[in-house]
Amino acid sequence: MSNKENYIQIKLIKKNGRLVPFGNGMATILQYFIDNMDENQTAYALFETDSSDGTNLQKARIHTLIRVIANEQGTGFEETKILIKSRSGLQKEDGTYKSFADCSKEELSRVIFELERVCNFLNIQTI
Repeated sequence: MSNKENYIQIKLIKKNGRLVPFGNGMATILQYFIDNMDENQTAYALFETDSSDGTNLQKARIHTLIRVIANEQGTGFEETKILIKSRSGLQKEDGTYKSFADCSKEELSRVIFELERVCNFLNIQTI
């Protein structure tokens, strides 16, 4: 499996005591991921329930997209994260950058918008 295909982010829902993909689109993404795995290859998962304000899911999406961009461009995660924070207006007056953990839902939405612009420019598909 190439680096481009080794990350997915999907939404699951609990039905009849099991986690299942939320809709046909999510099921298709999951199946594509599975189909592109090598036999006996291990996959890791992080499950998190939706928070009321959405910020945990926003932060998960941000970190996923930063990792995808870094892998695609051959840059480090931290270097890419700083670039995105700068482009998203998260630089403080002292030259340091605001942590994603301290961002509002609106600020995180702005970061996601910027990440999607970068992915679009680099021709990286996002879900």
